[in-house]
Amino acid sequence: LFDSPVSATWSSTLPSSIQALKGSCVVIPCSFTFPDSWDSRDSSVAWYQYHFWSYPEIYNSKMPSNVLPAYQGRTEVVGNLQKGNCTLSINPVEKEDAMRYYVWINPDSVNHRFHDVTVQVEVTDVPNQLELSDLGLMTEGDPTQVSCSVLHTCPLSPPILTWNLDGNMAVTVQEYLKGGSWRTESSFSYIPSHKEHGRYLRCTATFPNKQQIYGGINLNIQYPPKNATILIIGNQRLKEGDDATLRCESRGNPPPITYHWFFGPQKAPLKVAGSGPEVKLKDIRRDLDPYHCAAENDVGMGEDSPPTFLNKPVIWPESNCTISRTEEIITCYCVAEGNPPPRIEWNLLNLTIPGEFNSSELQADLNSWEQTIVSILKVPGSNFTQISCKATNQHGISYVALPTIKA
Repeated sequence: LFDSPVSATWSSTLPSSIQALKGSCVVIPCSFTFPDSWDSRDSSVAWYQYHFWSYPEIYNSKMPSNVLPAYQGRTEVVGNLQKGNCTLSINPVEKEDAMRYYVWINPDSVNHRFHDVTVQVEVTDVPNQLELSDLGLMTEGDPTQVSCSVLHTCPLSPPILTWNLDGNMAVTVQEYLKGGSWRTESSFSYIPSHKEHGRYLRCTATFPNKQQIYGGINLNIQYPPKNATILIIGNQRLKEGDDATLRCESRGNPPPITYHWFFGPQKAPLKVAGSGPEVKLKDIRRDLDPYHCAAENDVGMGEDSPPTFLNKPVIWPESNCTISRTEEIITCYCVAEGNPPPRIEWNLLNLTIPGEFNSSELQADLNSWEQTIVSILKVPGSNFTQISCKATNQHGISYVALPTIKA
């Protein structure tokens, strides 16, 4: 901050003015030059209020008792005199500190005019405003440097900058500008996510006097379409041979402009669909299930929607009942598939038994895998009769009388 202090003559350098925050500290940069013959071991420094008629001291390194009571314990020279640094700290700043000051080196000497160089301290109740980086339009996944800074004059206790986004490792640095002004800056690498689009990113500065100021921006993040879903328009209880209208809904920024449709287990392109959000299907068939859609915008293609089945549940032909060799136990398997997953019920002896059931004589266990439901029923062999399985979802009901096989 300072050049070499050795010079042919004595001189001092101060900023013409400096702003201080009430309740915080202010560090007034001060430098001086001195002749090479000066012996700094016997040196002393004093700071004065600038008046025409008196010399009120606010700091005296040799005689602290001479300092005005209002400044005692609040002023300190934080510079190294031997290096020509007479920087003064006032902490905490009071409203009455707003006035003009000057420094004097070796007060016993009167051969130089330090009082010709003064600094005006201006005291404010309001901190400087925050400055945030202009993030503009961000793209999901592309790292962006985010920064927040504030100017101040208290490097000994700078403001603390915090963010409202969790999980980010912010780095804070102090930078000296000029005239006693410092910049505290907090920055971190932010990876935009669609989940935070439109969220308010806030930076908070907390000053030594506990005052806080806030600044922020609304995040504008572009991202490919998310959460594609197929809706069935109109009749929800479809059966094979019906017509159906499907709509693909997805959320993106910017909104989707193109839609892609697929059908069948291999996700073959549905050519009749075009590129719009709706498709009209004629004569729907079970072997064309399931249907998928995906949306696309200027950022990219979104993920496929979950499978959509348009037909009532299918009970697999492998479903059957087996009689043990001793004819003591009958074990039945009912495997059904549908979307949404079907509800399974058993019918025997004029009884309706849910797919999961337990009693002293009957036991039904239920397992599931994605859209497939498996129910296993065990009944005593003495109850041998025709056993049926029923699978139900919002699209309809499937009913099968199970064949019986001897083990």
